[in-house]
Amino acid sequence: MEQRDHIESMIEQLGNSLKRMLSFLIKENNKESELEKINFIDKDFLSEFKISINELILLSDDDFKTQVLNLKLKENHIETFSKLFFQLSFQNDRYTLKQKIKLKEKALLLLDIANLVSNCFSIERLNMKNEIIKSL
Repeated sequence: MEQRDHIESMIEQLGNSLKRMLSFLIKENNKESELEKINFIDKDFLSEFKISINELILLSDDDFKTQVLNLKLKENHIETFSKLFFQLSFQNDRYTLKQKIKLKEKALLLLDIANLVSNCFSIERLNMKNEIIKSL
């Protein structure tokens, strides 16, 4: 029981880290430049997930899916993960066009993983998926 509580706590911490990264990225009144924001997120992501964003987006879809499922994140955390990748795809100073496309593709895959983990249909996920597809 104690070990399960510890694992749940770690999963919640990862989810909160994703939310923090996303809110830092989309905050309008930050004094940091776009590049500074991305560098902060890269470091934070590597620290929390032990893999860089660049390494993660280069994984095959199957390896990516396995990596995400091994994190045992809840569906809302996976949705936040998807939003983070989608928002990162609009950062001009850091990612190449190829990397931006990969980020969007992985954002779509994350929504598929969230659907797999979830036991209910989500209109919000469907709308997010449509928005990502339109931007490709």
